[in-house]
Amino acid sequence: MKKMFSVLGIICLTFILYSAQALAGGPWSEMSPKGICWIRYYHIQASSSQKFDNQGEKYDLAEGLKETVESVDMAYGITDNFFIGAVIPYYGNRSYLKQSKSGIGDIEIGAKYRYYKLDRWSSALRFGVRFPTGRLDDPDDARDITLGSGYTRIRISNLTDYTTPDKSWIFSGKLRLNWQLEAEYDSGTATQAKYAGLGSTYKKDPGEELWAAVGVERRNLFPDDVRLSLKLEGRFHAHDNYISGSETFDRAREKNSSTILYFLQPEIKYSLWKKHKIPMRIYCNYRIPLDGRNTYETSRLEAGVEVFF
Repeated sequence: MKKMFSVLGIICLTFILYSAQALAGGPWSEMSPKGICWIRYYHIQASSSQKFDNQGEKYDLAEGLKETVESVDMAYGITDNFFIGAVIPYYGNRSYLKQSKSGIGDIEIGAKYRYYKLDRWSSALRFGVRFPTGRLDDPDDARDITLGSGYTRIRISNLTDYTTPDKSWIFSGKLRLNWQLEAEYDSGTATQAKYAGLGSTYKKDPGEELWAAVGVERRNLFPDDVRLSLKLEGRFHAHDNYISGSETFDRAREKNSSTILYFLQPEIKYSLWKKHKIPMRIYCNYRIPLDGRNTYETSRLEAGVEVFF
């Protein structure tokens, strides 16, 4: 009940802070028009050799964490203000401690509704459900690597854009809540031996996540088909709760489970439509970690292509 009230409170805060009158980076409330299919394919290279500790200080990792992710986002416009879509991630190579794994991650389906559009303002709600389709690690192998979370996540995002009268600048805001549902996991024989009375399974109730971001996009600085943008984002993950037959196990897992990460992300985007009449955009962005707590300092390069038909 306490979790439900906290979730409802954050949702209400979303509407209050990011209503159409609030300060709104690229057009995040952008829609796929009626009858148009939008597909985005992108490649991500992420790596980390450091981690933020509980005090926000950095320390070096003995073995770095590296990821190569291929992902496809798809959307189809039911109306000009409503589309449905899906996200399908694939880990081409996720490595840690000299071990690596490949496979499908957690798949998400959802929809987006633009509830406000007038003059230079635009606001939209996005709803998604991520399913635990990714492979979990072997609890008896400390070096095994997980490709999925093991739990279902519901996300609600509010996105607002403001375009200046000369259409040269777009200012945007995003507030996103990830509501993560309780799930059951296999304890593994080695773990049971370490924590007496643990049992064959345990439950994890992940803490909710709140992501907040502001951004700005500059148009007409170069030819109209080139756009530059910059995003500043903060991500907050609440304390996790574990339920098992071993209090020692629960306390060890819950320790330092809340996290914070702030990062800056510049992006360049090029449209092939104006000059070449190809309904396609290509883009590239780079994530720069600024500060955090209990989280990896992950630098991430993403490049992709968007196709409309």
